[in-house]
Amino acid sequence: YIIGNAPTPLVKGKLIAEIPKLDKEYLISLDIIPNKFVAGWHSVIHFTTGSDSDRVPETGLQPVVILPTDYIHHIKEFTLIQSALLGTLYVLKKEYTISFKLKPIKYSKGWKSVLHLTLGKDYGTYGDRNPGVWFHEDGSGKLSIFAAVSGNVNYYVETTSLPLNAWSYLKIYQSFMDGKYWFSVDLNGINIHRVENIDARDFKTLKVYASDLWYASQEGLISDLLIINGKAEYIVGNMHTPLIRGKIVAEIPKLDKEYLISFDVNPNKFVVGWHSVIHFTTGSDGDRVPGIWFHEDGNGGLHIAAAINGNTNRYFNTKPIGINKWSNIEISQTLKGAVYVYTIKINEEMVFSEINNQAQYFDNVKVYASDPWYEVQDGLIKNLFLCNGPSSNVQLPSPVILPRDFINDASEMIIKRNNLVATMVLLKTQFSVSFELKPTLYKTGWHSVFHMTIGQNLENYGDRNPGIWFNNDGSGKLHVAFSINGNNNYFFTTKSSLPLNEWSKIEILQRLQFSVYVFEVRLNEKVVFTINNNDARDFKNVKVYVSDPWYNAQPGLVKNIKITNSI
Repeated sequence: YIIGNAPTPLVKGKLIAEIPKLDKEYLISLDIIPNKFVAGWHSVIHFTTGSDSDRVPETGLQPVVILPTDYIHHIKEFTLIQSALLGTLYVLKKEYTISFKLKPIKYSKGWKSVLHLTLGKDYGTYGDRNPGVWFHEDGSGKLSIFAAVSGNVNYYVETTSLPLNAWSYLKIYQSFMDGKYWFSVDLNGINIHRVENIDARDFKTLKVYASDLWYASQEGLISDLLIINGKAEYIVGNMHTPLIRGKIVAEIPKLDKEYLISFDVNPNKFVVGWHSVIHFTTGSDGDRVPGIWFHEDGNGGLHIAAAINGNTNRYFNTKPIGINKWSNIEISQTLKGAVYVYTIKINEEMVFSEINNQAQYFDNVKVYASDPWYEVQDGLIKNLFLCNGPSSNVQLPSPVILPRDFINDASEMIIKRNNLVATMVLLKTQFSVSFELKPTLYKTGWHSVFHMTIGQNLENYGDRNPGIWFNNDGSGKLHVAFSINGNNNYFFTTKSSLPLNEWSKIEILQRLQFSVYVFEVRLNEKVVFTINNNDARDFKNVKVYVSDPWYNAQPGLVKNIKITNSI
């Protein structure tokens, strides 16, 4: 496979492989989806020995050389297929991040391949499994993860069983901390394994399969696949986040010469005038490291500016992107050989690339979404992350993610343990919290749905304000806990069970009524609990979990989360 099962945009002049010798007998196969037809010749695939007129190549039998890439980022979901080569990495460095969502459809006995990064073989050389991910041969649904760790070519980590027909999130990464390299595995946001790797290495020309050619493929899907050198830090998660003029979402102590910035944007409308989306800056409008706007012509093209080759405002204007739909924007700078290459991609298609001979570090970078110098773009962003710097013996400080004033997110999300979706700057004495909830399965034991806390599970007044679980008897009744009248765990349990596989609306609010604070719980627009709160307080830096790190997550979905300091 030169191109695997991942949908791949056609890019003018893009060389994807070199064949030392093409035989007299050959088979070339591809799938194509054209978006539109217009007059003129339009190239799709061209095998050539050097020029346009070379359209009948010569003979040979040597293997195809797939040209390497710096990183792999496939957002769209795709089916796992045996022997599907997604690409080849120039190098996987000592510090790396590999993450993806995985939906298994069926379990059966025998080793089933999911993802395999290899130097060339299934097993044997240090780096042939770095990592390799399979479902266990016993058919239980447990993941088996192998990696090159501390001289062991086949270091092994096993997870619990993954649910069928549901998305799970897996992260395999190696980080540099306190002078040591640490190999780690997270499942659904929870760290399940961490060990020092005393023999961390760079691995060159690493092939990436999903799935590999030595085992049957797992029946299922992958999405949001990211393989990159360095540490990926989410600044804005999967929540639909409105752009606000002058809103600082993070501060970066040091932005490296090598970086990847990626985010999704959904514009609601286009109007004439410059409209800010994201702006990385060391202090002023002219500091653009980088900055992203919608162009002043109002046609929907992006204007992306960065400091390149001594020009503080080297810019590129894209073609118009879709309105009322999500588009992915990637801006990166990577070291290739002895030069730094600055690149822009739109929806995985490279639209601009240039060598930067004056790449530099930037200190104390503020991240705006959007900036204070231009009108704000009417729209939403999500999945804003930064991969800052390559693997090295220099530990760069992490971005400082700043709290939010309110939350209004219509998106549907899977309830996952330890899923911190936002931090509120302040939850005042008058507030409103609402969301819709669809449980898919009831089991005995406490199962967390939604938890707002000043930091802990239950230690302080404000640690449950509120916290929402399904009751431990498995009945499907909701258990709602909050900070009321000096009691940090005042709770209420609904009388009836919530229906499975149906949406129910939960509202929790507190308002001032005739000089008294009244706390209220509503279920499907009906008041089911109310009490006067004589110890109402403001709470600062309130973390919002869906669900929390202290209990198992409730199987199900949440959508339309709204949290405001008003009624």
